[in-house]
Amino acid sequence: MSSEYGAKSLEEMKAKQRALLQQAEKAYPCVAVTEPNWAAMIASQKAQIETLAEMQSTLLTMTTRAELTDLLNQQLTILMENGRKTCETMEQYREQMMAAAKAQTRQMEAAATGMQSQAGKISEQFSQQLSAVTQQQKRYTKKLFWISLIPSLLLLILEWIPLIWQRIFPA
Repeated sequence: MSSEYGAKSLEEMKAKQRALLQQAEKAYPCVAVTEPNWAAMIASQKAQIETLAEMQSTLLTMTTRAELTDLLNQQLTILMENGRKTCETMEQYREQMMAAAKAQTRQMEAAATGMQSQAGKISEQFSQQLSAVTQQQKRYTKKLFWISLIPSLLLLILEWIPLIWQRIFPA
């Protein structure tokens, strides 16, 4: 512009026109949302809201870590009590089996002594056979005792495995 007259020169007007043409030539991206697109977006939002509502209702029914810990501690207490009772029962059973074995041995010895007093002297072969039967009975008694403990031991092991598993691999 000329400061004297306030009018624009020809060169200035051409430069301004070039600048305006360059600005008009620039392309800017434009997004158009059609009615099907808009409906799909709204349906997607509704589906998300329904999913979130289902997740919220599921979360309300899920067990918390504290509740699960309390439940597992209760189960651990019950299992430990059952294990203790099982051990006590096994000890009582063992004592009864040992008492029965001793009583049976005493009965066998008493029977052998009674037969000796009634019949007189018994031959060496009979004495050896009686001793062998007594030993065999002791072996069978011991075998039966250990065999009878197998179910109790298996039950005890099956009850303790989850406890040990939880101690080794905590959740």
